[in-house]
Amino acid sequence: MEYDWRFQGELVGIGEELNTTVLESGMLELTISDECGQISNVESEIDLIDYEPLKAHLDSEGVLCRGQENRIELEISGGQEPYSIHWSDGTVDQPYLWIDGFEPIFIQALVIDGCGLSDSDEELMQFSQVEALFLVEELQDFYFRTVDMSSSSIGALSEYYWSINGSDVELDEGNQHPFLDDELHSIGLTVINEYGCTDSWNVSFQPSPLLFIPNAFSPDGDQVNDEFEVNSLGLSELHMEIFDRNGRSILISSGLDSKWDGYDPLRPVHGASYYHYVIQATGKNGEKLIRKGPLSVLR
Repeated sequence: MEYDWRFQGELVGIGEELNTTVLESGMLELTISDECGQISNVESEIDLIDYEPLKAHLDSEGVLCRGQENRIELEISGGQEPYSIHWSDGTVDQPYLWIDGFEPIFIQALVIDGCGLSDSDEELMQFSQVEALFLVEELQDFYFRTVDMSSSSIGALSEYYWSINGSDVELDEGNQHPFLDDELHSIGLTVINEYGCTDSWNVSFQPSPLLFIPNAFSPDGDQVNDEFEVNSLGLSELHMEIFDRNGRSILISSGLDSKWDGYDPLRPVHGASYYHYVIQATGKNGEKLIRKGPLSVLR
């Protein structure tokens, strides 16, 4: 068998296979003849394209987020489509890879283009840990409640985002926030570290009940401070008992609207008299409170 390869009419090869270089588009022709003089001819148009070198690049800083799904992108440039992609874990023909874990992992991506040329990129991936944690410490000042939500998050953090009941909030310089009601609240913290790893933490918080108990009142009929009563916030139950200085019970009352008008059925009160109160209460958060103290009745 004889082989005659010609490109644009010029002989470029005589073997069974052709390995040559062409610098322009043109017609490639192959003529085959056997010992009997039989001849076969085939031709093909060669169309040269601009070819940039194939380049595979893993778009990663080499740091992944521990305990989270991480998407590693493979950037491909140059070469000739279609591309065939092979990842080190056996995944094929997708330009990204999902990775999660805790220990360092070696990643490699191999790309083969339509011309059969290949390029690869590889990297040892480390895992970065980020964890959002905070403590809620309630501070009381009568009807003004503040929660110290100082973060104790782990990792080199670059951003903090606080929320209360799903709405973003800004904390003051002392990481404190006032609560002026007795409702159940959800406090959330989202942190982001220098590598973009995120974590969130939520805590349910209901302010403790507040009691303001006066130590004196003046039942003189001027409609100012005429009754002894407990000002409160966040209570579900209240029980009040008043004793004289000898330990005799003067009043027993239950209910959030419990009051004493200063009346002693066994002894009229004249001038200044001294008593003692015992307040037992239950907060909406289930907290039990007992308050005891002296009480002056001024006329």
